[in-house]
Amino acid sequence: MKAPKFWFKPSSWQASLLAPLAWIYGKVVAWRLSRRPHKFPVPIICVGNIALGGGGKTPAVLALVAAFQKLGLDPHVVSRGYKGSQKAPKRVDPLGDSSALVGDEPLLHARQAPTWVGCDRKATIQRAVAAGASLIIMDDGFQNPTIHKDFSLLVLKKGEDFGNGRIFPAGPLREDQKKAMDRADAVLVWGGTSLVEPYFAATQQLMIPEKLLGQKLLAFSGIAFPKRFYDAIVDQGVTLAGSVSFPDHHTFSPKEIVTLRKIAQAEGAVLVTTEKDFVRLPADFQGQVTPLSLSLSLDPGLVPFILKRLKLS
Repeated sequence: MKAPKFWFKPSSWQASLLAPLAWIYGKVVAWRLSRRPHKFPVPIICVGNIALGGGGKTPAVLALVAAFQKLGLDPHVVSRGYKGSQKAPKRVDPLGDSSALVGDEPLLHARQAPTWVGCDRKATIQRAVAAGASLIIMDDGFQNPTIHKDFSLLVLKKGEDFGNGRIFPAGPLREDQKKAMDRADAVLVWGGTSLVEPYFAATQQLMIPEKLLGQKLLAFSGIAFPKRFYDAIVDQGVTLAGSVSFPDHHTFSPKEIVTLRKIAQAEGAVLVTTEKDFVRLPADFQGQVTPLSLSLSLDPGLVPFILKRLKLS
């Protein structure tokens, strides 16, 4: 589903009407977080956010994995595998598994590091530890009460992910903003600053293949904030002939694919999408679309800060 527009308005009758449900939701989350979590024999790093939808967790996880691998560590990624049908713990096969089975983000992670999915995060982490992981990076799960996190990193984009500041369903927040910030060990902010300490900055760059420079692009995406993707294309100085947006984690139908082809042909444009969307496309359509990857540069102080907290430095 798409995020309701009233989530991003300072005040609205819809948010006021849903306030009692938001209060109940917040109390339930707080109660769940009060439960005693399970401690594992390897460090658990959680990359999460406060709001529903995309906050840039996936590229942050990929960047952290690369940084730890350079240090000689063997990080494994654990994910719930959102929208995937796999329930039991499973190691993701980046070549043989589909997004319908394991979700889209895990396929991207599995290209870079051993990645595990499963509904039961505790059981899934246990599988990863048994397979030799020296540390675990959780993609999401900040609000999961069953896992002891040795380091929690909240990811924000320019500090604008809080919308109207209300808890779901009255707003986009998963829990009380202040309580979440107090529980985090650090905040990673894309392209901006934070009032919360310690915070670390991250910069992004959309990688556009040289063969596409000088051509018109028709972009489509089914991510939480598609406008950010389209703006990143324009920032590279490339002509954006148009854009087509779908709900987050959208599964593309044959009819939609035909429509995208027709629009691109009419505009004389090349079809492009995000890597997350690309893995959800039918195999026979992928050859007609160019995925654009996002490169994330972390604040050089972040990884040493994490290592110090984990007593690994």
